[in-house]
Amino acid sequence: MALKQVEEIGSPKRDFKFSKARNQKSVRSNLLEAIAQVHGGSVVSSKDEDGVVRMKIVVKKQDLKNMLEKISGGNNDTRQAPPVQSAFSSVLTLEHRLNIMRKRHVKRVENANKGCRSSWRPMLQSIPEEL
Repeated sequence: MALKQVEEIGSPKRDFKFSKARNQKSVRSNLLEAIAQVHGGSVVSSKDEDGVVRMKIVVKKQDLKNMLEKISGGNNDTRQAPPVQSAFSSVLTLEHRLNIMRKRHVKRVENANKGCRSSWRPMLQSIPEEL
């Protein structure tokens, strides 16, 4: 009786999903780089760790304002202030949320440090020794 050796092959659907996700990440990072270059900016650094793409992009303030206007549906006409204000208000709310998160983190660290500074005390009362 002959034994057949079977090669273990991963699921084709799973392989396709992984390759599709990798391609989408590279497309996103390429898109961000292209947006930065079109608007007069440049990508300073880029790294891909654990499925997260982090980029540092340098742009001028005016170019950033123009990009925010276009994203919010406005155009480059400076007389139309509401789209810029709405974009800036969303940026401000984002900054506000980040500040709240930082404050929460600081409070957690302080509370954790308070627990470490106090001396250890046993939970049970001591048992008297017999002489």
